Amino acid sequence: MGLPWLDSPLMLHSSGEHICNLTAAQCEYESDHWRDGSQADHVYGYATICFMCAVIGVYSLAHWGSIFTHRWSFYRSRVWLRIRAMNRYLSCKLFYIKLLDWCSPSLGVMILGAVGLIFFFSLSLGPGTYYWPGGPNSLFGDSVPLSFRSAFIALGILPFILALASKINYITLLTGVSHQKLQVFHRWTSWAMFVLALMHAFPLVVSHIRNCDITTQWKTKVQWWTGVATLVPQAWLSIMSIGPIRNTLFGNDSVCVLPLHTLQFSTFFLVSSVGPSISSFGLLNRDYLIAALSVYLSTVLYSMIKTFFLTRLHYATVSVLPGNTISLHIPTARFRWSPAQHVFLRLLHPTLRLHILTSHPFTICSLPSKDSKQSIMTFCIRPSASHSSLTSRLARLASATSVPVLIDGPYGDSGIVSKLNMFEKRIFVAGGSGIGFLLPILQGLRRQDELSIIVVLRDRLSAEWVRDSIEDVLEVGSKDVLVQIYVTGVSMSVSDATSSDPESELEKDGIPSDTDWEYKDKAEEKRGDVRIIERRGRPDLKEIVRGECEDSMRIGVVACGPRSLMGDVKEACAGEQWGILRRGVDKEVWFHGEDFSW
Repeated sequence: MGLPWLDSPLMLHSSGEHICNLTAAQCEYESDHWRDGSQADHVYGYATICFMCAVIGVYSLAHWGSIFTHRWSFYRSRVWLRIRAMNRYLSCKLFYIKLLDWCSPSLGVMILGAVGLIFFFSLSLGPGTYYWPGGPNSLFGDSVPLSFRSAFIALGILPFILALASKINYITLLTGVSHQKLQVFHRWTSWAMFVLALMHAFPLVVSHIRNCDITTQWKTKVQWWTGVATLVPQAWLSIMSIGPIRNTLFGNDSVCVLPLHTLQFSTFFLVSSVGPSISSFGLLNRDYLIAALSVYLSTVLYSMIKTFFLTRLHYATVSVLPGNTISLHIPTARFRWSPAQHVFLRLLHPTLRLHILTSHPFTICSLPSKDSKQSIMTFCIRPSASHSSLTSRLARLASATSVPVLIDGPYGDSGIVSKLNMFEKRIFVAGGSGIGFLLPILQGLRRQDELSIIVVLRDRLSAEWVRDSIEDVLEVGSKDVLVQIYVTGVSMSVSDATSSDPESELEKDGIPSDTDWEYKDKAEEKRGDVRIIERRGRPDLKEIVRGECEDSMRIGVVACGPRSLMGDVKEACAGEQWGILRRGVDKEVWFHGEDFSW
């Protein structure tokens, strides 16, 4: 006895032969290049794959070309300087909407998103013929042209959505763009697929309402049930990816992501296997799902093998620094990393409750030991406002002997220090516990001169340990090192922490101080001025960075902090790139930034 509603065989492939039983004129109309449902996978699915591969190919050529042409004389030509300045301007320029307190993605990212939007909607809506002629008495079958066009464009996007989501990322290997910076494209392509899924579903609903058989279809066709079961988790995942919702619920809804993905893919595979009857199972829709799962599962399998069998279980100790910053120390003999890299930690202490089911990204604030086999990974973590958040629960484990932890990584650019060593002057900007990102970079520099370090903190207690940490790192004295630490608020306890971003090190400007205070000591005078400045509100980072860029021709800028701080630094760098672009001067300003949230 067969399964209810399952009136078609579950098959991977078939002959693909499409037989038209209509008149010659009707068959000619149906077999048009843009209307032929039996060739929809080639016309729309392949076109989508070719577009995505072309975009990745362009960025891959640019990435590898910049590596191999670095030593060529053309690299210093005026034409190349302007091309490079334009590329960096597009990657830094953003727009701030004060009314919404929102910083846009970079101009280059938005242009690429607009190109994708135009392509997808031109391919789905451009050919016209959204419904078959003839209304309820149409002879061309149940599948609607707009429906199958949108379905195969969405299927073509699917493998790239999963590729963009992976931490071990094939696209990163080709383009050099880190996996965290690819997350914006992962979210946008997911939204594109969701909209296309709706464009696939609703024309079918409208068509059968016109045919007056929508109730019969719902009761007798399994595709309607599996379609709804696919759309519901897809809608949930898309809506939860919206920035404010994601930041508020991060860590609470992440436990649901894996079951929702499992439900979505199982029903997706089923609905594709018993799909529409337009081609007698000749379409290759199952191949898209197999390709998507192969791309994703290969990276997940590698990550699991590395985490559970190579890196294995470690034990961390927790302490609280002045200013209530949490310090996490993990001794390890199996792990090597580079400055500015990060890992995903899965903390397994029972008091963390559901957080043991999720992993969280943290930047490594130390370097591996060169002399001994064992190294200590150090993390500086700012507590979150919510008492149920991971960081707040972690702060309560300060007295615990050890916390079991699984380490996944390292991830991130491993060549930041080597790039910075090529520049005459280096500018570092950190907000809050973003200083943890900068400390190992400072320690790894070959030349600890021509440095300008700007740190923005919330409370004075944090400023003290940050100053001590910078002193420990900058062991070689130099008169060309300038350190400025701005304190914008007052001290607070862990329970009063006001950071509102998820499980992150995000800090906001705190209660302003009414006093300005500058500190100098004799030890610091040997390396130049070290200033701790308490002031009202955040300093004008745009002007500070622009001023630091005036007296040098080759400058490297590195920043880590909340998005508002990053926006100011990016704007300053974009202004410098625009100046290079207009004047064609032999000047270079390189920027690397790390946001607290992706």
